[in-house]
Amino acid sequence: MDRSKRIFISDIHMGTEESVKKKYGWFWTKKAELLGKFLTQIANDNTVAELIIVGDLFDGWVVPYDTSPLTQNSNQFETIANACQNQPVIQGLKQLIATEGITVSYVPGNHDMLIQSGELLKILPGINAIIDPNVTGVGIYRSGAVHAEHGSCYDLFNAPDTYDTLQGATHHLPIGFFVARSQAQGVVNGHPVSKAGFYNEIGALWDTWNRNDPLVTNVYDAIAELSKTANQTIVMDGLDGIDMNVDNTQEVTDSYGNVFDEWDQNMVDYVSSTIAVIGSTGMLRPAALIKYYSLCSNNIAIFGHTHKAEIKSGWLPGTDDSEELLRISRDKNHPERQDALETLLKLPETDESGASGFIYVNTGTWITGDNGTADANQRANYVVIEEKETSTYASLFNYNGELYAPSSQMGNTYYVNNEITC
Repeated sequence: MDRSKRIFISDIHMGTEESVKKKYGWFWTKKAELLGKFLTQIANDNTVAELIIVGDLFDGWVVPYDTSPLTQNSNQFETIANACQNQPVIQGLKQLIATEGITVSYVPGNHDMLIQSGELLKILPGINAIIDPNVTGVGIYRSGAVHAEHGSCYDLFNAPDTYDTLQGATHHLPIGFFVARSQAQGVVNGHPVSKAGFYNEIGALWDTWNRNDPLVTNVYDAIAELSKTANQTIVMDGLDGIDMNVDNTQEVTDSYGNVFDEWDQNMVDYVSSTIAVIGSTGMLRPAALIKYYSLCSNNIAIFGHTHKAEIKSGWLPGTDDSEELLRISRDKNHPERQDALETLLKLPETDESGASGFIYVNTGTWITGDNGTADANQRANYVVIEEKETSTYASLFNYNGELYAPSSQMGNTYYVNNEITC
């Protein structure tokens, strides 16, 4: 049987043993067992050619302020990989890598943005590490119509940040790193803040925002207040070149106060600061459309990061008007840019043949819940890409102990025609 399927997962968020013991981690023991079973089934499925992990396999961010993100004689990723609760995943990945005919690939996310290829290969020998050697935290998987990346590069809070300094050091960690640590400390302090609560804070502040105020740090201050972490010292121990402890919250807010204002000049992509704010509220489809929609080829963009599994398609006729619509949507300074983007988001799903011009899929996540039951809310999600003749098909599934288990909540299967060229 031909190996025609490629499977995409993301947002596993494996943490340390301490993160499970103190209950501030996001990936629980039963989820590790569930994912281990999933990986074993893939290894035994002779229709699968590749597993692609679209970021946040490891979680080096969800660490309380008072806990070192590093451990003696080991880096943070080795410590996570060696944690007892994560062994079903680590061993399952090693089994997959050793399976003839199957490739395992990885691109970085924001919670594991500091991992380098050498570190990953030491943990998982033989894995295909798609990590940009020149830009920390960046990697894009490309194959045919498919483009897969984590998506955090289009999130105001979580894109790699090399233009701000902290304690005079050039680093890569964005303010989202400190938000995650605030959330972890909040759990330890007895004042947890959910991801939904974080999104609500962004939305509320955006709606009432005075453009003279620093949006990013206002949100950070609000989260620190909710989690009762304001003015606590943040232990760094040299992580990402930040040698000394950080005085929260003033030192963080002073360092990241201009992220929104400086985004457009420092981030050379089409995605503007406004779209990056939308990305930070859990909606990455606008960024995916702007970056990957093309009239010269029918593309599939696969992101993770938001933890919200979804699949959407859109189709534009190959006309001059369509070309102009795409041009305006990518011009950060065009006065009609917002209207153009809204038009893109409302595109019909397919042309008359049923083919899509563009498909956006989000891989969802493997965190939350700890009973391993067949419940869509458990969020054990994965994407399947399959090429058949001249088309590439994209489907979204929810794992309930059985491969290829569809969920009615997750939309349809769409396909693109591979033969479209300009």
